[in-house]
Amino acid sequence: MSKLKIVKTVLAIALCSIAASALALDDMRWFKNELICAETKVIVRSYCKNEVDEPVNSFCTKQVLTLETADKKIKIDNLLEKEPFLGNFHVAGLIRCVAVTSNKPYLYITLDNGGNCNGCEVSAIMNLHGKWKRYGRRWYVAGIERKEISRHENAWFKQESFLLKNKIEDQGNP
Repeated sequence: MSKLKIVKTVLAIALCSIAASALALDDMRWFKNELICAETKVIVRSYCKNEVDEPVNSFCTKQVLTLETADKKIKIDNLLEKEPFLGNFHVAGLIRCVAVTSNKPYLYITLDNGGNCNGCEVSAIMNLHGKWKRYGRRWYVAGIERKEISRHENAWFKQESFLLKNKIEDQGNP
C-alpha cells in the first residue's frame, strides 16, 4: 500500500469519527437536579445523552456542581475532574447529604459507569465548601477529620439518597 493511500485512509477514518461524534452530540442535553443539604442548595447540572427510557443520567461528558447559601455561591465547573478512575470513566448518579456531627454535613457522591464490576462504582466525599475529602480510596484530608468521616460512614447508607435523574431538562449551558 502506498503512503498516499495510507494517509487518505487515516484521514477518512478521522473524518468519519468526527462526523459520528458530531451526530452523537446532537442527542446530548443539559439536565438539572436540586436538593437541599443543611442550609445549602445543591444543584447538579449534567450534560448527558438524552435517554428518555433511562431513569438516571447516563453517558454524561460534563457535570457541574453549584453550592448556594444565603451569602455565597460556589461553582465546581467539573464534578468529574478526578475521572477516569482506575481506567473507567464514572458519572455521578446519586448524592446523599450526610453528617459526621450535627454541624458538619458532607455530600456523599456515588459515581458509576453503568457496569457490574469491582471498579464500576466509586464513592466520593465533598464538604459543602466544594473541597474533596475522599475520591475512591484516595483521601484528601488527614487526621481527626478523616477519622470522624470513617467512623460515621457506615451509617450513611441509611440516609435518604437523591438520584440524579435524566428528566428535568435545563435550558442552556450553566
